[in-house]
Amino acid sequence: MSGENFEALYRIARTLHEQGLDIHKTLRTAISQTAQALQVQHGCLITFQGDGQIDHAFVYAADGDNAKADVWNVLLDHGLVGYVQYGRRTVIIRNIQTDPRWPQNLDSSFAPEGGSAIGVPLLKGQYVLGVVLLLHNEVDYFGEIEIAFLEEVAAILAAAIGNAVDYRDARQNDLPYQTLFDDAINPILLTDLQGYIIDANRKACDVLGYERSELLRMPISRIHRLDQSVVNVQGNTMLEQGEEMAFRTIAITATGQEIPILVRTRRIKFDDRDVLEWVERDFTAQMELEQLRRDLSAMVYHDLRGPLQNIRGSLFKLDEVLASHTNRLVPTLLQLALRSTRQLQRMVDSLLDIQRLEDGHNILKPEKTELRALLNEAIQLVSPIYHEAEQEIIPHFSYDLPGYIKVDSDILLRVILNLLENASKYTPTNSKVWLKATMQDGELLISVRDSGPGIPDNMLEHVFDKFSRGKHRGGQKGVGLGLAFCRLAIEAHGGQIWAESQEGQGAEFILTLPASCIVKSPPKSSASDMASVS
Repeated sequence: MSGENFEALYRIARTLHEQGLDIHKTLRTAISQTAQALQVQHGCLITFQGDGQIDHAFVYAADGDNAKADVWNVLLDHGLVGYVQYGRRTVIIRNIQTDPRWPQNLDSSFAPEGGSAIGVPLLKGQYVLGVVLLLHNEVDYFGEIEIAFLEEVAAILAAAIGNAVDYRDARQNDLPYQTLFDDAINPILLTDLQGYIIDANRKACDVLGYERSELLRMPISRIHRLDQSVVNVQGNTMLEQGEEMAFRTIAITATGQEIPILVRTRRIKFDDRDVLEWVERDFTAQMELEQLRRDLSAMVYHDLRGPLQNIRGSLFKLDEVLASHTNRLVPTLLQLALRSTRQLQRMVDSLLDIQRLEDGHNILKPEKTELRALLNEAIQLVSPIYHEAEQEIIPHFSYDLPGYIKVDSDILLRVILNLLENASKYTPTNSKVWLKATMQDGELLISVRDSGPGIPDNMLEHVFDKFSRGKHRGGQKGVGLGLAFCRLAIEAHGGQIWAESQEGQGAEFILTLPASCIVKSPPKSSASDMASVS
């Protein structure tokens, strides 16, 4: 499974856990995140009652138009869902125009004329809890990678929906709910509003190593490391009736062992009194798997550096030898290969640096760096890209810029290059990109503004997320590492970075470096106007 799919699977599992046991929230979250992860346009998640009849259904449409429910109802009664439900296996329709399992009488205004579909059962033993049905406009879209990912998601959904259905049914009667509480596969604790335990299920006793009688009246703070925003054990809870929150913490067992857990806490009515319900899930296996993935990734990234350096060195030597080659195409191709190698090397370096920064390592090697020289070097390095795209960089450096700054010059250069290259991707031909540097409130401010279509408001807060590839700003794609590296690198310097944009009016990425990065020098004898260099 790819790193991107691993991230999507983790997000789906975590979000489903945070939704709790509300069946409607679970369905809505499940179909939306699954469809978005696979970049499909339409989908439907259906659950069945014990007699096989439809219990719940939630329709997803990428354009937000859920008016296609009538079309999906046809598929429920006469199409792919029935084959998946009764066959209890994944069914793929590679071409909906030619496969008889896809109804041909659908209104074309509601469904594409061509494409492919897939149905995956949500199994609990031999029982089919439901079916996930996805539709894509491309023929034969669902390959081995998509199928494997979707079946992994289906296993998570089956567990989440199964728990939600059981919880809903059990809460309708007090006795079944008590049975569910005792037999739940996850540890569950109940506390009063002052944070003292009033009940614990068998799983909680097993995991924590206490007898139930020992847990009763014990403060929850002895079991969990809690933030005061969750519950004040000396007074009232911060949660209102019906509210809930989810968070990661450490569970401390009777023997002192520390277990990483994901906790969902909510305030509920139980036996006619307000209580807090704490549903816990051991996160040890996921953390170990994530650490293994990170260790393997770091090893791969590190091992890539050697071959890349060899390739780059060989290309430099070839460029020297063939500089006067009679075929002008030869030097051009070599320069293209060198540029691509540099980009790839920066990407590998960014992957390693992101991982180290996320792990809390200090990778910076600050040194006295000439600011204008650094900015001009960035412009020179991206000039071939802008020349080929017929674009222009407009530098705009204020007169009061410091001569020197104390930063990791290599990392800051890569940040500026990432921003300039990113701006070029979204700027039309024969348009401009502005690189600005100025002093503001004692801090150094550097910004890159493009002439592109801008960033939608709902994407602004996600553009610096790792592996974020939202379909925005003209549909450009990438692995979502450049901006994530920029954020971590600037924050490591003690600065900040953010984006500002209005759709249709371009986007501006702004970073600040604190006064501690400024190397103070004697004031200049005269001040010049703002320098603007074409």
